[in-house]
Amino acid sequence: MKEKVLSKCDLLSRNRNIVHKAFVLESEFMALSGASILTVGGIEGNIERLKELEKLLKSNTHLFSEFRSYNKMPLVCKLATKSDPEAYLKKVQEIHETLQGRHWTGSDYRIIAALIIADHVGDSDYMKHIDRTNEIFDKMSKNHMWLTDNADIPFAATLAVTDRDIDQLIDDMERCYDILKKKFGQGNPLQSLTHILALQPEPSDYKCAKVVSLFDDLKKAKRSLGKSSELPTLGALCMLNMPNPAVVEIISEGEDFLKTKKGFGSFSMESATRRMFVAQMLLDEYTNTASTIDPVITSTMMAITMAIEACMLTAAIAASTAANSATY
Repeated sequence: MKEKVLSKCDLLSRNRNIVHKAFVLESEFMALSGASILTVGGIEGNIERLKELEKLLKSNTHLFSEFRSYNKMPLVCKLATKSDPEAYLKKVQEIHETLQGRHWTGSDYRIIAALIIADHVGDSDYMKHIDRTNEIFDKMSKNHMWLTDNADIPFAATLAVTDRDIDQLIDDMERCYDILKKKFGQGNPLQSLTHILALQPEPSDYKCAKVVSLFDDLKKAKRSLGKSSELPTLGALCMLNMPNPAVVEIISEGEDFLKTKKGFGSFSMESATRRMFVAQMLLDEYTNTASTIDPVITSTMMAITMAIEACMLTAAIAASTAANSATY
């Protein structure tokens, strides 16, 4: 497992460089998001192909389309992982248009939600999942009016594509929030963590105990994931059927490896962010391995991997928005 994760980290590094060369004017945040999408998709990017897909995107959208905003580069990279990118783009646009008819604002986050639904439901099923997304978001907002915002739309979409009863999902999130708020403090990061934990139908007390245990073990090893935007990733790692020492070892060696690569060094990103990327590679490799063993595990892990991808995209959008605002 460890060797395969390190191999994925190496591919991630190469893809980061390829995406940067293909889109020299784009931000580092979005380049890393695009590189992670290519890597999880199991491919090494190609500059010419990425340029072709950028033209495809532009030819199917107008000049001021939301699809050409912050999501452009990740969307191009997502298209690169598809056998029929034009059909996939059309499906995403149809879902996004339907989502746009709801009461949500924040189109960048609606696009991420559309990607999630397009990736995991059939052509004829997406209306049902849009309705579930809407209901989940409304109930999340009712319980945490001041915490729930546009960035939670992708999480609602992720929860919507699972088979869990909506009231059970919401109750599970609330129980986890109450249990963990003393350890991690109240706020958006904790709420995002509870979204991840709700994907796994295990007792709330049990899941929360695993989160605290892994957090403490990573902190002891000086590989902490922190209590901010990294918390959802911590929750995802707790869903792995792996002992904490094995997880800590892979995160440690993966971080040391990535730290030597361009764009991942100490001057380029914080340690916790680098560990998040390693964790994403571990989650993807675990999911790939599980797919040959247990379909039930695979379904849950695919949902969790999808949620972490959404989490990284929302973080990248927030960072890019903040960076652009700072220039004015």
